[in-house]
Amino acid sequence: NLVGQNVDFHDLTPLARVDLLKSFTAIEQLDLVSYWYQAIIKSKNGKVPSTLVDVYLAVFSGGNGIGLSDSFVIYKKGDGTGNYESNSKVDSNNDGKITKGEVRGKIEGLFAEGVSAGTISS
Repeated sequence: NLVGQNVDFHDLTPLARVDLLKSFTAIEQLDLVSYWYQAIIKSKNGKVPSTLVDVYLAVFSGGNGIGLSDSFVIYKKGDGTGNYESNSKVDSNNDGKITKGEVRGKIEGLFAEGVSAGTISS
């Protein structure tokens, strides 16, 4: 259940999730982020994501790949989940797999763009 709510977020349709999140204040949204990361940390036996890519993986893949090597396959084409197909642009070598290293390259590139544009500071 969501903190302070009587609803299971995963039981909601994507549109209902968006509507629920839009109804939250900024502080309530941060509570949800904290709740999400606590659940990820618990599922990883207390291992806290310590790199930019691992923090991103907590959301991108529900923590799949945290603390593992860059060759770890996060999503594979045709696995029945649709996750690869929704994120196929991350597959930089078009081999039908999205690896942690490919996610790292994408995230670090976007981070560098943000730094050089002055939108974020390192």
